Amino acid sequence: MRVGIVGGGITGLFIAHSLSQNRVPVTLFEKYNTLGGLIGCFKLGEVYLERYYHHLFKSDTPILQLLEQLGLQEKLIWREAKMGFFHQGKLYGFGTPLDLLRFTPLSLWERFRFGLSTLYLQRQKNWQNLEDIKVRDWITKYQGRRVYEIIWKPLLQAKFGEDYENISASWLWGRVNARGNSRSKGGHKEELGYIKGGFQQIVTALEASILRNGGRILKSTPVENIRCQGPAPFTLKTFKGSFAFDKVVFCAPIPDFLKALPQLPEDYVSRLKRIKYRAALCLILKLKEPLSDIYWLNISDPDIPFGGVIEHTNFVPPSEYRGFRIAYIFNYLDPQHPFYHMTKPQLFQTYLPALKKIFPHFKEASVEQSFLTKAYYATPVYTFQYSALKPPFETPIKDLYLANTSQIYPEDRNTSNGVAIGREVVRRLLA
Repeated sequence: MRVGIVGGGITGLFIAHSLSQNRVPVTLFEKYNTLGGLIGCFKLGEVYLERYYHHLFKSDTPILQLLEQLGLQEKLIWREAKMGFFHQGKLYGFGTPLDLLRFTPLSLWERFRFGLSTLYLQRQKNWQNLEDIKVRDWITKYQGRRVYEIIWKPLLQAKFGEDYENISASWLWGRVNARGNSRSKGGHKEELGYIKGGFQQIVTALEASILRNGGRILKSTPVENIRCQGPAPFTLKTFKGSFAFDKVVFCAPIPDFLKALPQLPEDYVSRLKRIKYRAALCLILKLKEPLSDIYWLNISDPDIPFGGVIEHTNFVPPSEYRGFRIAYIFNYLDPQHPFYHMTKPQLFQTYLPALKKIFPHFKEASVEQSFLTKAYYATPVYTFQYSALKPPFETPIKDLYLANTSQIYPEDRNTSNGVAIGREVVRRLLA
């Protein structure tokens, strides 16, 4: 059995690693010159930095088990991470019961309802009964209208844009449930995980495993077309030539999948085309001074042109970056949005007034270096009753499998769940 894998993100890497360990001949195709996809990194001096912010939860069993398998468990560190909220010109802590008690934009009764219903979701195992309820309706009923308007509506708009009112309550479960298991003893503070040396450690270890076990990795090699007829079950066409396989796993986004396989059945294509995507846009600042003491800052202000600020070095020590501070200014948006097509200087100048509004002490001179990262198909939009759209791993073409972020639902779209869907596909391939 020869297996071709399209896409060198965490799912494709895991599948290639697992199959090659089982002595299955694999070839992994990656269109860019680096591996990792959304967990990919770039060199910052002597260290690697993620192109997009990442951390792990204590409930992330698949990735934690993979780290142990790769011998990386000693590099895993757990740290308390402070969450915050910017509302009406003021920064609030928003990660502990005491923070909630001090969050005066909500009344005492609203704070109580918010805390109690969040605790319920953290302990709820059955999400299916939430899928037929819109998240706006669930929050309004159990937390109150003002909680929805102040807390959740801005977050939904930042994540899903114009579709923010068409999201199931099961999405909320996926967001809240995992976080409940990352609380410190007593549940007062949140502890998140990070790999010392960056997530590049995972990418490098998986790449080494694949090559050590006889697999092939072809970087800078986009797959142009997949033909399902001829002397071999599948022929993958690239500018480097054509490659024959008995089975294929496609791990890149759905639009790329449809482009490579125009022969897919019309009804299947129609279903997949209903899945929308949002792009990710990260302006990364290397700073001489911190912005705040908050790791993850959510925004509740319609005048702020970005979704939030992740101050990485309030989680990972600045000493890892020679004392400099690292902040991600993130946005999820339609890829046709003007921001997505701005240059780095243009985007920085667009964001600058908002940065000064949130952090009055911030000065341009504090920016030592900046970077701009973009992902066109960063996240699917998990619209109302998404289960009806969620594609199975098997496709209408025998021995052709699909494994990408469109199938991570209702759980949070993260690294660990990318490994989890990879496991499911490997199980099918080896059955």
